Amino acid sequence: MASFKDYVLILDEQQPASHSDLAFGGDRFAVFVASSFEQAVVKVSQVAPCLVILAGDDQAWVKAKVHTLRQSTQANQSTILALTESAHPKWERQEATPDLDGFLVKPLSVEVLTSLIQSALIKRDVMSLTA
Repeated sequence: MASFKDYVLILDEQQPASHSDLAFGGDRFAVFVASSFEQAVVKVSQVAPCLVILAGDDQAWVKAKVHTLRQSTQANQSTILALTESAHPKWERQEATPDLDGFLVKPLSVEVLTSLIQSALIKRDVMSLTA
């Protein structure tokens, strides 16, 4: 069983309940769905997630708030990704949001999510060794 620090944070201010059914490799990873940025910041200040997934259509808040998340002493080693749709990308180009590590494209499979979480855990471990 993974420790509490191995959780995934999903931030969706528009439809937080739609992510409650995501399966991340069974019981291995805890998932916390934040319905507001403030709720996400409180959670991150307690224990940083290995992975943050930003969902929803509202891009107006992204740059400043993602930067705030990235600069947090708790989340500076977390992987932060934006969730979008392949047919209708809803996020700015990655160059416009340098604090994002990348993008996820729907639909997501359990295999992709599990691999992504494992990569985020390895990234965090490597960054903690070099910090």
